[in-house]
Amino acid sequence: MKYVNPRFVIVLTLTFLLLQSKSGGAQNHRSLICEMDSFFRQTLIVTYGELADEQLYLKFFSDYIEKRGVVRLNIDREELNKINKSLFIDRVYTYFFPKIIFADEFESLPADEIRNSLIFLGKKDNLLTKYGVYLTGEGYIEDLKIRNQSNPFVFELYEYRKLTGIVSYFYCAYFVMNNPGCLKVQSTRDLIAVIFWKFLCDQSEIRFYLTRHESE
Repeated sequence: MKYVNPRFVIVLTLTFLLLQSKSGGAQNHRSLICEMDSFFRQTLIVTYGELADEQLYLKFFSDYIEKRGVVRLNIDREELNKINKSLFIDRVYTYFFPKIIFADEFESLPADEIRNSLIFLGKKDNLLTKYGVYLTGEGYIEDLKIRNQSNPFVFELYEYRKLTGIVSYFYCAYFVMNNPGCLKVQSTRDLIAVIFWKFLCDQSEIRFYLTRHESE
């Protein structure tokens, strides 16, 4: 019988488990993105009526720009809250959005934990801005950019986030209004749903951000 080095077996087993974990995580992320996209689209239908997909998004972005961000959508708060809770399980939240770090914790934390986090001055801070959302740099938007090199919307929003740290709702709206053809691509609609998820939560008064002390 041929001898098999036990170290090789251990390494092979750990590699297999790691790959399985990554695969499972990717499936969880994809499932959640589909739910977010479907919910956002249904919200637009309830608000604006049965229009073609592209017209729904263009109507919303036109409203958002004309009304300077003060747009009231007909949101199913119960369903939104249910989907939103899925962000806080199976460690998926930080794939999309950074957690909050307060200034008094900053100096004691390792660099890798700070890199994908938000720094708030104090616990009474307003949650940054109601006109945009912070996305995790080494997460969803990074993966989306790698998989969608030919989508100008994804590339533009990726570069914008790199420069500013935040994705502005207005910038997103103006880009789509000037490049409506990008709405034909599913990755565009997926990213819109993720970007405007905080907008839906804010309007429905549903909690969005997590602090570093909270588990997902």
